[in-house]
Amino acid sequence: MRAVEQPAIIALLLHKGADPAKETPYGKTALFYAVQYNQPETVGLLVSAGADVNHPIKSLEEIKTSYMHSFDVYPVEKVTEFTPLVYSLRYASPEITDYLKHHGATLGSANPRTIHDWVMQNPQMTEAEFAKRIAP
Repeated sequence: MRAVEQPAIIALLLHKGADPAKETPYGKTALFYAVQYNQPETVGLLVSAGADVNHPIKSLEEIKTSYMHSFDVYPVEKVTEFTPLVYSLRYASPEITDYLKHHGATLGSANPRTIHDWVMQNPQMTEAEFAKRIAP
């Protein structure tokens, strides 16, 4: 997950059998990080290797039940149940958003208002751009 800004390393790791579905304790996969750091080549490598474009971050209930004693849940409580597509709306280029949608990505089951409010924290995001990027 730390190598997402180095596509050649990701390609090598995947070639050597790295699991694109490996997740953090709260459910983020390398695809989330590739999207978050706006790395289109890495996104493509991971999706081609079978990364689930609809894998959600775990729900707050799942996190609290399974991992409450291992780490602080505060940093993830506002993004629970988000998918890589939601992350793309806040962090990535429109091309990454389109790529994910082309490969079947959805916004998942997170509350639409929560998604909107979180995405709009990006100062470059406008209401018009948000509407355009979530359109089918």
